[in-house]
Amino acid sequence: MKSLLSIRSVLLLFGIFALTLQGVHAQSGNRRADSYYEDGNYDEAIRLYSSYLKRNQEDLQARLRLARSYRETDQLEEAVNEYSVVVNMRGTLPIYKFELAKVLKDMGNYPMAKEWFEVFAAESADPALGRKWAASCEMVMQLRNDSLGYRIIEYPALNTKYSEISPVTYKAGIAFSSNRKRGFFFRFLNGRRKGAFYDLYYAQKSNDGRLKKGNYIHSRINSRYHDGPTFFDASENVAFVTRSNTREIGGRRDAAGFNRVSIFMLENRLDRWRDPSPLPFSSSEYSIAHPTLSEDGKMLYFSSDMPGGFGGTDIWVSEFKNEKWTRPKNLGEVVNTEANEGYPFLVSDSLLYFSSDRAEGFGGKDIFYAREKDGTWTQVRNAGYPLNTEADDFGYHTEKGSPYGYFVSNRDGGKGDDDIYGFRRYKALEGTVVDSRTGKPMPGVTVQIMDVNNNPHFYSTDDQGNFTHFLRVGSMVKLDATYDDYH
Repeated sequence: MKSLLSIRSVLLLFGIFALTLQGVHAQSGNRRADSYYEDGNYDEAIRLYSSYLKRNQEDLQARLRLARSYRETDQLEEAVNEYSVVVNMRGTLPIYKFELAKVLKDMGNYPMAKEWFEVFAAESADPALGRKWAASCEMVMQLRNDSLGYRIIEYPALNTKYSEISPVTYKAGIAFSSNRKRGFFFRFLNGRRKGAFYDLYYAQKSNDGRLKKGNYIHSRINSRYHDGPTFFDASENVAFVTRSNTREIGGRRDAAGFNRVSIFMLENRLDRWRDPSPLPFSSSEYSIAHPTLSEDGKMLYFSSDMPGGFGGTDIWVSEFKNEKWTRPKNLGEVVNTEANEGYPFLVSDSLLYFSSDRAEGFGGKDIFYAREKDGTWTQVRNAGYPLNTEADDFGYHTEKGSPYGYFVSNRDGGKGDDDIYGFRRYKALEGTVVDSRTGKPMPGVTVQIMDVNNNPHFYSTDDQGNFTHFLRVGSMVKLDATYDDYH
C-alpha cells in the first residue's frame, strides 16, 4: 500500500535518513534503472537492475536499490534475498542490516529480525535504535497471543484486485477511496507509474449488514487527480478530502511526477459538491492528508510531513476558531515518533486511533490508540491481533455507538492490493495487580482467566501491573494471579 500522503514515500521510515544519504543518492552503473527507481517506478527498476546485475554482480548500489524496489512493491522474500547479498558485500553499511531486519519483521519472522536488529545495534552509531527494535520483536510475539479483541469480517462483494482504502460511514453505508477506475485518460495521467488515481466510491449496506459493490460517486467531489482519504461532518454536507495539490496553492510535481496532496473542504448544496478550497496552511512544500473531525466539528486532526515534526509523518491538529482554521499543533512525542504516523480517527474526543510503522508493531503499519487526559495524549497502545498483523493495517473507523467498524489491510487472503475489512469489537476487561500490603502495582505477574467453558487464557502484567482481556458483553470469567513468593 502506498499512502497518498507524500506522493512517494521516503525510502527509510525510521528517522535515520541522515545515516542513509550515501545509499540513497549514490548512483549505480545503470542510469536507466536509476531513473526509474528515482521516479518511483519500481517494477521497471526491478526488471532493469535484475538484468544489469547478471553482468555486474559487485555493484553495491544497484543491488541495494533492487532490494529496496522489491520492498517497495511488497515482494518481501525477494527483498530478503537481495538484502542478504548486500549485507555481505564490500562497502556495506550497518543501516542496510537494519533494513534487512525490518523486512524480516514485516514478514513475521520475528526471531531472525531480532538477530539482525541486534547486529545493527552492535555495529551502528545508534545502538539504542537497534535495541529498541530488537525488543519489539519479543513484545509482538507475546502480543499476538494475548490480544483477541476483534472478530474480523470480510466483504468479498466490495473489494477488488485493486486498492480500496479509508472507509468512513456515509449515508446508509460507507464512502471509500479506490484506484480501481481504469481507462486511457487515467493511464495517460499516470505516465510511467503503475496504477490509476484514487477516486471516491460509495457502498451501501444490505439488510444483513454486508457491504454491496461500491459505485463511483458522480459529483464534483471527485476531481481529475487523486481523491483519497475523506471525512464528513455530522451533517454529511461538508467534506474534507485529501486531494492532489492544485494551482491555487502553487502545486508542483515532485520527482515521481505527482503533486503533493492537501486537504480540501467542500460543501454540498442541492446535492452537488461545490467550491473546493484548500485549508489555509496548505503548501507545495509538504503534504497534509487523512482528515478526521471531533464530535463538535471544531477540531481537525490530520497527518503531515510539515516541518517541526518528530519523524517522516506526524499527526497534527487545527482548531476552527473565529471562523478560520488555526495554525496546526503537533500532538507531541507520545503519539508521534521517528517513524510515520497517519490515518487518525477520533472515537471520542479523548480516544484517538491512528496507524504507525513504529517499533511497537507486528510489522508494516499497525493500528494504535491513545487517550487524552488533561490536555495530554497518553497510554499509546497497540490495538492487537487480529486487527494488526505483519502486513499493513490502517484506516480504523467505527460506526457511532456501535461495536462494529472498518479498517484496511493488505494481509494474505485478500482480493487485491489493499482491502477493506469489517470488525466486531469485544468488551475490554482491564485490571491491575497490586501488592495487598503496599498497594504498589506488580509487573510480571501471571494472570489466568477461565471463561465459561473452562478454557484458560494467560496474561503477564506490564510494567504498571496492568493486563487486558476481551470478552463478549454479559460473559462470566474467573481470575487468578500467581507470582513467586506470593499467595
